[in-house]
Amino acid sequence: MLAASKEDAASFSAASFSALSLEEDWDKPRGPPVVETKEAILVENPRRFVLFPIEHNDIWQSYKAAEASFWNAEEIELHEDGTAFPNLHGKTRALLLHAVALLATHDSLMGVDVTTKLSSEIQISEARCFFGFWAMQRNIHAEIATNLVDSFCSGEGRDFVFEAVRELPSTFKKTAWVQRHITDSSEHFSVRIISLALYVATIQTSSLSLLLHIAKPADTSSPQPVSSRTCALPGLTHAVCKIVRDLSHYRRFAVQISRMLTSRPSTGLVHMIAKEAVEIERQTVEDLVALAGSSVDIAGQPLDAAAVTKKCQFEADVCLRELGYPPIVGGENPMQWIDTLVEAETRKGAKEGEKKVVKKQAPKMKAAQAFTIDEDF
Repeated sequence: MLAASKEDAASFSAASFSALSLEEDWDKPRGPPVVETKEAILVENPRRFVLFPIEHNDIWQSYKAAEASFWNAEEIELHEDGTAFPNLHGKTRALLLHAVALLATHDSLMGVDVTTKLSSEIQISEARCFFGFWAMQRNIHAEIATNLVDSFCSGEGRDFVFEAVRELPSTFKKTAWVQRHITDSSEHFSVRIISLALYVATIQTSSLSLLLHIAKPADTSSPQPVSSRTCALPGLTHAVCKIVRDLSHYRRFAVQISRMLTSRPSTGLVHMIAKEAVEIERQTVEDLVALAGSSVDIAGQPLDAAAVTKKCQFEADVCLRELGYPPIVGGENPMQWIDTLVEAETRKGAKEGEKKVVKKQAPKMKAAQAFTIDEDF
């Protein structure tokens, strides 16, 4: 119901696309063509019938690392969040609620699974394992975000919030960007996998950074992060940290695939794609702040929208370096406290996960319960 179709994106004003260099022919390739070579990972191997033995161990290890960090929505306790949310300032509630709604509807607003086309083209089994896990985990992200929205509002208010984020100007641009560079693109695989890496690194960074402001420490220079347990919305904070961690797995995987290719898009083309993504995220921040009203305070501190945009640019530059391209801006992380918080929550989650695994281990069967084939069936 909330999915933005290609017609929605195409009907959006040409003037708005022009601001991002997304003209009416945004779905046509631009820049110098990539010199196409026969990529080994795109060629079917008729002699490989099963996954094992593993042939691409680096990709397999990336998959196992992502698998090891698996979590589900039921692990996130939201009772405290539902109780504390009404006590927040009105503007703070509006900003957080719309940011969570944007997170919940992100995949549906794109109109199509961003990885479907790429995962069908790549022929190595290890990568397909990762793509499959990625798709499953995105459902968990949408589920926990939807649970958060339901904890914060219900009824007509819930529908109004979802409709509001669907109609944001930045949402139309985001959909057009995904269609142009990934899902409907006729560009070479190397361009599209780099676009996917930049998509994971950049798109959604604004919403996630805004949400984590609820746990922003008063002294951001302190090496000690604020724990999710001590902030106003512990469930939201813990869930967002898990999502940020998952996205880092996806980005590194997409970078690995790109590095396996012999075809290399030009620096100019890759920078153009990255700049468009950052600009869309800048407008996303503006749109969300506009929905809440100007001068928004979160956790008693004024929101620095410019710093959030710089964070998006920083993440794009990190991805560019990993891909083997020069950064666009460079510089230090403007919101290092977010990384510190995510690392702390990840370590805490790993310890809790170990305890959980021990608790979930099946009890040993008593002798009378042992399975035999002597019984009558």
